[in-house]
Amino acid sequence: AAGMSDYISKPFNPIHLIETIETHLQQAAGYESAPATVSPGPREVADDLAESAPRDGDSTAVPVLELDSLLKRCLGKRPLAHRLVTKLHNGLEQNRRELLAAADAGDLQRLTTLAHTLKGSAGNLGAEGLHRAARVLESLGRRDDSNGLPEALADFNREVDRFLSDAPTLAAGLLAESAS
Repeated sequence: AAGMSDYISKPFNPIHLIETIETHLQQAAGYESAPATVSPGPREVADDLAESAPRDGDSTAVPVLELDSLLKRCLGKRPLAHRLVTKLHNGLEQNRRELLAAADAGDLQRLTTLAHTLKGSAGNLGAEGLHRAARVLESLGRRDDSNGLPEALADFNREVDRFLSDAPTLAAGLLAESAS
């Protein structure tokens, strides 16, 4: 039968992906196995906004990068993690300019698309503050709600600045530890 039999949310964990595929292959081959657990689907906008609020009003309490999470997604390959962090870092200022231009032009559809893309990139890298800020912008854009944009854009700019400032040192540390 055609259709969706499972769901893996982003940012995905490569080990969970392999386990899910193996479960479905075993089921297709007729082997008995524990029932597959289905990851929760996409959340509602209100849930995203509620979960996205900075804890204690201080976004600096969230690390710029969750290195353990990043390394798990990269299967421990520090050079890969370094390349991914560097790639996001190198393109982030351009992403910010495009997103702010869309906001200034009142183009919430473009803002939503740009925020969604950045949300995925940041989430896959474990850049939780940046991920959260992009998720809030995406949610506002999807709801066609420009009232919350000034505060959300200010938070987004703070998170971009934090990432641009701290990521090069963190990325260099990934390579330094892989060399030792």
